[in-house]
Amino acid sequence: MIISALKDLYKRINSRAVHSVEEERMSYKMQMEYLGHFCEPRDDFERSYFKYKCFCEYCYYKRKWILVIYNIGAMLILPFVHTKLKKAKKSGNQIEKVNAVIENVPRLPNTDVIPDELVNRFESVKEIDHIDYSESFLSERAEEIYQELKRRYYFKFYFRMIVLQKLGQFSRYLECYRPEAVVFYGCEREFSGPLQSLLCERCNAQYISFMHGDYLSTLNFAFQRYSLYYVWDESYKTMFDELKCASPMLLYKPRKLSGIAAAIEPEKCRYFATYYFSDEIRSEAEKIYEIFKEFEAFGLRTKIRPHPRFSDITMLKEVFCDIEIEEPERCALGDSITKSLYTIGLNTTVLSEAFFSKKEVVIDDVSNPEKYMQLDLRGYVMIKRPHILLSELRGKLYNQYEKKYAFFK
Repeated sequence: MIISALKDLYKRINSRAVHSVEEERMSYKMQMEYLGHFCEPRDDFERSYFKYKCFCEYCYYKRKWILVIYNIGAMLILPFVHTKLKKAKKSGNQIEKVNAVIENVPRLPNTDVIPDELVNRFESVKEIDHIDYSESFLSERAEEIYQELKRRYYFKFYFRMIVLQKLGQFSRYLECYRPEAVVFYGCEREFSGPLQSLLCERCNAQYISFMHGDYLSTLNFAFQRYSLYYVWDESYKTMFDELKCASPMLLYKPRKLSGIAAAIEPEKCRYFATYYFSDEIRSEAEKIYEIFKEFEAFGLRTKIRPHPRFSDITMLKEVFCDIEIEEPERCALGDSITKSLYTIGLNTTVLSEAFFSKKEVVIDDVSNPEKYMQLDLRGYVMIKRPHILLSELRGKLYNQYEKKYAFFK
């Protein structure tokens, strides 16, 4: 019970550090200056450690004291975790030979982003629909990697603890299923990645990953390495090269960019505009509310759609008290985009999905002008595609539509 409570506490703290918009982050200039201090890694051990340093610098920029607590806690429990993983028996876990082990958890389903090439490549697949570290164990190869890590970075207990758990997780996949590849995604931040790739390759397998959304260049993506990494656009190859990542990259187009919205006439759109939130704070939401109230005052129906994982739903309900809030679990994204004439956001993947659906895309340059000004610098792909700015939409489009359009109240 105590261990379970500690795990829950760690998840909450770490989730806040990685995802919370309330956390103060390094400026992009500072991130790139910090990245410039590193030499080229000699091997995957050093690459993984460099990535760990970048992750901690970015996520715990103003809260380094948390890392001290993590390190002390890991120092106390690491010997027990290591012993448990070494003693864990793989007997009872019969070998089930498959071509690939592929992660597809309900919280982050892969069906609209996994490359069709991978789907067609493997005849037999073991699908991982939940992550259970209690089934992990250390193979001989994983133990060899861990001992080398321990020799090099003995006092980095938190670093070694996280890597150890990931090696135990992948040991089970590699030993119990003997796959040609382990395919996981959404792992660009994980500093254990280079050593997970090393373990796979020592077992004659590949560690393959692929993008799950549009990205901005960020320090905690630096130094990642997979055996193979699938990206959505040529610009991402440049981005990851600049972040000193070492993965061979292949270009592909995911299903979510194949045009998920239906083609309907503009006058049949029920909503003039929908704003797609990600992790905006209250002050940003309030600026968007002011603009949407202007639209509504002209008789134009609008709505907003929260991000199902990152948005502060309570805050949005308070700010948009008299504007429709769409529920993602009740309305498919494709239907949501279809119903609206204009798709608005700052740097959400939804803008790309709308663009490839031939919808009108609007980039928000109003709610946080500083963030908007950095989009091009940080490699946001939609900046280079045709779009309208929210300031333009606000300024000149009220009187262009006749009352016959469905989005008039």
